[in-house]
Amino acid sequence: MKNDKNKGLHPRSLHNEKYDFNVLIKSTPELEKFVTTKQNGELSINFSKPEAINLLNKSLLHHYYGIEKWNVPKGHLCPPVPGRADYIHLIADLLSSTNTEEIPTGENVKGLDIGVGASCIYPLIGNRTYGWKFVGSDIDSDSINSSKSIVKANKNIKMGAIKLRFQPEKNNIFDNMIQSGEKFDFTMCNPPFHASEEDAELAAQTKIKNLERNAKKNGQEVSQSNKSQTTFGGNHNELIFPGGEVEFIKSMIQQSTHKKPNVLWFTVLVSKASNLDTIYGLLKDSQVEEYRTLNMQHGNKESRIVAWTFQNDDQKATWSKKWTK
Repeated sequence: MKNDKNKGLHPRSLHNEKYDFNVLIKSTPELEKFVTTKQNGELSINFSKPEAINLLNKSLLHHYYGIEKWNVPKGHLCPPVPGRADYIHLIADLLSSTNTEEIPTGENVKGLDIGVGASCIYPLIGNRTYGWKFVGSDIDSDSINSSKSIVKANKNIKMGAIKLRFQPEKNNIFDNMIQSGEKFDFTMCNPPFHASEEDAELAAQTKIKNLERNAKKNGQEVSQSNKSQTTFGGNHNELIFPGGEVEFIKSMIQQSTHKKPNVLWFTVLVSKASNLDTIYGLLKDSQVEEYRTLNMQHGNKESRIVAWTFQNDDQKATWSKKWTK
């Protein structure tokens, strides 16, 4: 018997059914000790425990994508797999719109993940789902080393399919990462969206309180809130940028104007709908050829991806021909 469907996930998502913990435990046996039975009889995990979340994601990647060896070092962002997969599926839809509605697959498609993090999550899902090649960049050397270790440890990732590049200039987004003459079919980014340490701390405490409230409601043990818990969701570079996400995206748009010939579609995740009008104004000022908003919904959480291109229709058509070579 199938479980109720998860609300709002992409139609091609592998995660449209509720988690089958019996199956996931077979992929990752150590997950079992964190699985409990809710008052309604359903199996779940305590989402207020960072180790439980890490093991859930590890199991999802193993079971659905064949990633057998994966772990996020303590203190780094542990991304929710279903949401990250949806970004990849929306990129596929975006590319298909310039390819007579056919999703291009295989190594002729190449993406740049800005801020790949320690998890390498987008390149892993994108490569295993569509066969795309990736470059992942980050200003944190520990994150780059962690992602390199993950790629190397998984033999089903072909050599050269996912490359990792350290960005030594913290204010540069595309320079150094897009090399001379290099072309990317898309760039993607989950930008830092807090403007300060205080904002990040407040958001973390609110999140923890909500998780603990849900844990109590489900009859699960509640961990004591402390500073170490508030930081399990990412380090400073992953969460904080002066001025928040709108300032980061402003810089990204400005810098994208210097890479017009190198990229078909630039994309970025926007967490706050209130920032959209400002972003649209910046795109118009940069004289982009086209921009789009791709909406995502996971349960009650809404977010969106803004995509823009400097290529006109004829240039798009020419660009897409390389995908079928």
